[in-house]
Amino acid sequence: MDDYLKNHDSLGLLYYIIAMSVVLILEVLSQFYFTYWANWLGQDIIKDIRDKLFKHITSFKMKYFDNEPVGKLVTRTVSDIESIASIFSQGLFMIVSDLLKW
Repeated sequence: MDDYLKNHDSLGLLYYIIAMSVVLILEVLSQFYFTYWANWLGQDIIKDIRDKLFKHITSFKMKYFDNEPVGKLVTRTVSDIESIASIFSQGLFMIVSDLLKW
């Protein structure tokens, strides 16, 4: 870039700016694409976990629900699934994304 400024080569500087802009736009688009699919995959995994957990809980005998508070079971289930969802939507994929940027 300094060479273009020192030699007053405005056409070369323009090409350099356009190339940098194209690279920046490609980076933004690829990051958006990665984030979209990472979130989609995370939500799909969470959906599968919720389906399996629902089937598991509904397979319990009614006597289990007589002895255990249902509110505690629901609160624990929702809380744990939300914790797993936050790992998939924010933590895990962002770590992979940052590692791939190197």
